[in-house]
Amino acid sequence: MIRTFTLTVCLLVCCTFSAATLSNSALAITVLLSQETAPYRQVLQGIRESFAIRHPDITIHVKRLDDLEPLSLTQKILDQAPQVLVPIGQKATDFALTHLQPLPVCAALVLNESTLRNAANATGVLLRFALPDQIRGIRAILTKNQSLALLYRPEQQVRAQRFQALAREQQLTVTLHPVTDLAELLPLLESLPRETALFYSFADSGIFTPPAAKTLLLFSFRNRIPLLGLSREWAKAGALFALERDYIDIGRQCGEQILGLLNGQSPAELTLASPRQMRFAFNLKTARHMKFTPPDTLLSHAEHFD
Repeated sequence: MIRTFTLTVCLLVCCTFSAATLSNSALAITVLLSQETAPYRQVLQGIRESFAIRHPDITIHVKRLDDLEPLSLTQKILDQAPQVLVPIGQKATDFALTHLQPLPVCAALVLNESTLRNAANATGVLLRFALPDQIRGIRAILTKNQSLALLYRPEQQVRAQRFQALAREQQLTVTLHPVTDLAELLPLLESLPRETALFYSFADSGIFTPPAAKTLLLFSFRNRIPLLGLSREWAKAGALFALERDYIDIGRQCGEQILGLLNGQSPAELTLASPRQMRFAFNLKTARHMKFTPPDTLLSHAEHFD
């Protein structure tokens, strides 16, 4: 029964998309939200803005992942006959690629890059910054020859070494610290080199998580070693500073890729993108405690918490 339903869904999707690509009328996309928090709404706003002037005829349907149980939600989306499905967030993306193959997908705020790379019908905008952009953001904070401690999972070793090499080109020293078990996090932090000026982790490492936040922030505050957070919420919670994305611009990036799909390009022809706009957030109370003075060039354009 399940295999029969899956085959029916695939046939319906193929027929819907094939018919739509033969006609320039009734263009529609369905946006599927993982949740209703501000970043997700801002991405949706950016998508709307990207269509508003040049393509106001495109209909945008919006669904939330928790609106209905999976089979009903799948059918509701098929009934809308979208030419492109736009899941926002990892959970919505996983749902789309599981239940709505082979409908073309343009995803946003995806944490797990392999989710999209392994799907022939998908492209989109990732949540994490490209490695050179991460280095650029850190280089704007640290001075030459300062040392950064990178915490990462063992399976991210190749990426960590690439990060280290890119940092070396920018005259920054990176020490590598694989984390195999979050229970070992505090002893690992306490063993960081004395010259460490900052510690950081990849967004998809699963290390800088809400359960670990208290341990990370207390260690940073007590030892006066700045933590570079993964979003403004980390700076708000007490991290000295954080790299943040422009979520509206991520929506615009997504809109550009959606238009490519509607114009007949395949997902494979559209390169997976990373956020192109970077913002900074600073916690001034933490800065005073650590006797750290943020560069004026950054502070004037950053979000502040006190």
